[in-house]
Amino acid sequence: MKVHTSWPWITLSIAAVISLNPLGLEIIYNALSAGEQLARSLGQFLVYCGLGILTGLGLIEFTIRKLLLMRQRRKYNQAASGADNG
Repeated sequence: MKVHTSWPWITLSIAAVISLNPLGLEIIYNALSAGEQLARSLGQFLVYCGLGILTGLGLIEFTIRKLLLMRQRRKYNQAASGADNG
């Protein structure tokens, strides 16, 4: 698997799909401007949980991509230095 960037684009794509569908927009709307306190509190709880989960996934994806990039660079540098010596 060839990785070109450490940016967690898979997690960002999933976050966009989840938050921009009708159900996600309704939960966000309830979290921000529901007339009833219970609905607003529940909406805020769901939004905060979702943000926490997506942040954790983004950090995991970023770390994995960073490790893959380091491994690719190390392999490339070893191949380049081996070609000069031999």
